[in-house]
Amino acid sequence: TSGAKAGHQRSGSGLPSMAGGGAIDFVVTLGGDGTVLWVSSLFPKGVPPVLSFAMGTLGFLTSFPFSSHELHLRKMIQGNQFLSLRTRMRCKLYSYRNTTKENNDNSSSSTNANGSGSSSSNGASGKVGRLSTSSHEELVGTYVVLNEVSVNRGPSSNLVDIDLFCDGIPVTKVQADGVLVSTPTGSTAYSLAAGGSVVHPAVSAMLLTPICPHSLSFRPLLFPDAVTLQLQIPHISQANRGSQRGSCLVSFDGKHKYEMGPGDCVTIQMSPHPLPSVVHRTDTEDWFQSLKDGLHWNRPNEEMRKPKEQDALLAKSFSKKASSHL
Repeated sequence: TSGAKAGHQRSGSGLPSMAGGGAIDFVVTLGGDGTVLWVSSLFPKGVPPVLSFAMGTLGFLTSFPFSSHELHLRKMIQGNQFLSLRTRMRCKLYSYRNTTKENNDNSSSSTNANGSGSSSSNGASGKVGRLSTSSHEELVGTYVVLNEVSVNRGPSSNLVDIDLFCDGIPVTKVQADGVLVSTPTGSTAYSLAAGGSVVHPAVSAMLLTPICPHSLSFRPLLFPDAVTLQLQIPHISQANRGSQRGSCLVSFDGKHKYEMGPGDCVTIQMSPHPLPSVVHRTDTEDWFQSLKDGLHWNRPNEEMRKPKEQDALLAKSFSKKASSHL
């Protein structure tokens, strides 16, 4: 096995066994962040250390230039590298199948996230309904994500209504273009573009970010890693039939896209299997360097002006040379 060192004190994950016997010591990726996301999807449980060489565009997760691949491969084999454990989320998508008209129009038997059964009525639009995990629900699939799960309006021009639950407790009704639940790694991706906070990769938390919310007071939230979040499309009832908005699209790390209808829900938990990413020294040093290089985070005005001044000097020099040849 690889003798790579852990960058911080959280425990690592086991190595997945191959069908033919043996184990994977480490994985090498050549590309950008999308390649790392694809590798993460190949290992829903234990992930071997991932050594990523930048050959893409931005490269938040690709710490090493390909020009130095021989050096870093040699250090990796010798067990001379540090690891940053990137938290991931485990998501389950459920599809609601209504079998009777009465259940659709009046009430439904449901079970909350703690396993207790209850009978709940479908309230009017604007109120958070009950989380439905009844026998009429079918598990569509389980997905492990490194960046985020997105529930959004898709091609529709309307806002979407999404009921948010935390450990089965109604929290709020999301009225927006959509909502994101991100890992700290995903906080610098789609979530950041939607106005979410930037979260250090060593913080084990889930970040909820609304996409263009109807209310300006709806700000991003951080949830602890021990909770279970649920995003559910409200049931259609006689009370809210006229105001019920259309279906939503859900995607996991930008892939595995599905349409969600009334009653469908996705549950989100922190996965016990993080992705060990090889870093130069520590996850803090590499992360801040990525923020500065990739996003120009808090770069002083003097540094921002330097490229423009250099361009102006080059243009002036070129103009002098051109005039001297005339």
